[in-house]
Amino acid sequence: MARYKYPIFFVIALTLIGVGYILAQTATPTIPADFECSQAELIFVQYDFQVALDTFDEQYLQSPDTALALLYDTGKAYQQLALKCGYLPPDFASLAAGTDMAIIMNALNDLQGDPIRGQAIYNNLELSGTADQVACAGCHESEGGTAPLTEGTWTRWDEIHRLEPQFEGYTFAQYIVESIIYPNAYIAEPYAEGVMPIDFGEKLTLQDLADIITFLESQDQLLD
Repeated sequence: MARYKYPIFFVIALTLIGVGYILAQTATPTIPADFECSQAELIFVQYDFQVALDTFDEQYLQSPDTALALLYDTGKAYQQLALKCGYLPPDFASLAAGTDMAIIMNALNDLQGDPIRGQAIYNNLELSGTADQVACAGCHESEGGTAPLTEGTWTRWDEIHRLEPQFEGYTFAQYIVESIIYPNAYIAEPYAEGVMPIDFGEKLTLQDLADIITFLESQDQLLD
């Protein structure tokens, strides 16, 4: 029987430590929260992404699934970086809106909203571009319900909310997008926090948002 210089458990332990070291050095790159799209910062962040990929070959030998996941996630991070810097791919209208307000508002500048489709999605008569039911009307069409009424949405913005300090510099579109993507950022009285889902960035495309905003712009009824 062959005798090993080192106990087998020691060899296994060293192997695991090596794999762990590789994984620790190749975490999925992310865009810093304070990132501003200047040439210098763009080059710096892109360099961090490339460093993560430089270990791909070695990592693939140790764990193909982990290496491929890194490749996939880094690709997504590259896409987000390009969007963050203002790039809009040919299919951008059909992309899930996500949660980055700057990216969303930049995309909306290049989209024409369809109020008829926006109303259909809002009233759950048509699926969103991500094939989800969003059913906005379920909460916004009932007097005394759990959310502000659809009727008068634009009027309340024009006569009340746009005059409030936290919305200084906002457009109606920005106000609506933030209300949909970050529903707990502002709670209109007397409604409660935590009622509206917080995953509409995944369930609505950029075109869906443009259509819903255009529909809500027509809600300029007189306030009581």
